[in-house]
Amino acid sequence: MTKEKEKIFVIINSYLVGDMLLVNSLVQNIKRLYQNSKVIMLTNKTFYDLSKYQKDVDDVIIWDRHGEHKGILGMFKFIKNFPYKKIFASFPIYATDRPIMLGFLLGSKYNLFYKKNNIFDLFKKSKYSLIKEDLKIQTQHVNLLKGITKEEFINYPIKYFVDEKTVSPIENQGKYYVLCPISSKRIKDMPFETIVDLIKTLPNKVALLGSGEVSKELSEKLKNYNFENLIDLTNKTTLQQAAKVINESIGAIAVDTGLMHMSCALNKPTVAVFYQGTKSEFAPDEEIYNAKSIFKNQTCDNIIETLSELIDKVK
Repeated sequence: MTKEKEKIFVIINSYLVGDMLLVNSLVQNIKRLYQNSKVIMLTNKTFYDLSKYQKDVDDVIIWDRHGEHKGILGMFKFIKNFPYKKIFASFPIYATDRPIMLGFLLGSKYNLFYKKNNIFDLFKKSKYSLIKEDLKIQTQHVNLLKGITKEEFINYPIKYFVDEKTVSPIENQGKYYVLCPISSKRIKDMPFETIVDLIKTLPNKVALLGSGEVSKELSEKLKNYNFENLIDLTNKTTLQQAAKVINESIGAIAVDTGLMHMSCALNKPTVAVFYQGTKSEFAPDEEIYNAKSIFKNQTCDNIIETLSELIDKVK
C-alpha cells in the first residue's frame, strides 16, 4: 500500500491571546482527518509559546510582519526562507489583507478564509464554497475545512500544555482562585465594586492576573484595601507564567479576555462574565468545557455560586 503523501497545513494567526487559542480545535480536526499531515503555525514573537504548546501543533515559525518581514519586500524575504514547500492549505485567520496575500504567495493549493467581497477574494483557493455561519468563533474556524472536505468535524475542546520548565511566580501559596477582570476594552471590564466584593468574599486567596495600563490602575486602587488574601500579579507574568498560575488554581473567574480561553484550554472550572460590548460567539461551549457564561445578574453572589457548582463537578 502506498503511503499517503504528507500534507502541509499553515495557520496564519498573530492577533490576541483568545484568537490564538481558539484555532486549536481546527488543528485537532486537521490531524484527525489527515493523519499524515504537519500543522505549521505562523505567528509573531509574542505568541510563539502560545502556539508551540497547543495540542497537535508541529512547528511554529515567526512571521515578524511589523519588523523584518514588514511590507512587500519583507513578505517576499519571508517566503524565500520559508522551509516548507508544496503547502496543501493555508488558513489566514480573520482574513486581513496581508495574511491573505501571504497564504496565496506561499503557493498553497488552498487558501481558505471567509468571503470578504472585495479584491482579496481573488486570492481565495477553495475546493468547495465557504460560507461563514452564525456559530461560536471556535466552530467557525473549524468550518474553514469545509472548503476542502465533506467529512464531519468533531467539536474538540481547545487544549494547551504548560511548559514544564515554567516556574510559578506564586509557589507555596496554598489554594487560590484566579481573577481576570480586565479585557482589551473598558466596556467589557468588570465593575470595580464587583472586583472588591469578589476578593472580600471568595474563601481562599485570589490571584489577580492582567496586563496593561488599565490593569495597573486597578492594582493601584486595590492597594487602598490592604487585602491579605490578594496575590497581585498584575503586569508581573509572562503568558507561560499566567498559564501556570491558572493551571494550579482552584478555578477562574474572567471577563471576555484571552485568559478566559486559556482557563478553558487548561480544563479548569471557569466562570466567564460578560458585560456590554461582548458577543456570545466568544463564550465557551458549555458542552465541552467545565465553564459557565453569565450574561445577566453579574453579582458577586451569583458569580461565586456558579464557580462553586463548577468546582463541585470535579471533586
